[in-house]
Amino acid sequence: MGCPSAGEDERRYKIKTVSQSREATQATAAIARLRLGHPTLSAHLHRLRLFPDHFCPWCRTTSETTEHFLLHCPRFHTHHTALRSRLSALAITTLHLPPFLRPLAFTPPGNLLSFTSLV
Repeated sequence: MGCPSAGEDERRYKIKTVSQSREATQATAAIARLRLGHPTLSAHLHRLRLFPDHFCPWCRTTSETTEHFLLHCPRFHTHHTALRSRLSALAITTLHLPPFLRPLAFTPPGNLLSFTSLV
């Protein structure tokens, strides 16, 4: 087997680029849904009568709210630890979600940008 042709490399690169842009779009959409108060979490979907219950699918005893998902769910413990570590490095010691999730026009500079780059 020889080296891949230029066309094969080009196809691989395009697929990777499309995949990365799709992931970026999905992440941006997820952050927007969180900030607008319309996450695709069980508690919200249950309130809209689109989901049978409001419990976290991993905990099954706790309501899957934005706060639970971002800060407390044991399923994402390593992510929570990384988030707290990065926030600590930015001298943010108390984590109160509303300032991080409210629209940019009402957010003090730095806080939202720091949080969104961490998520």
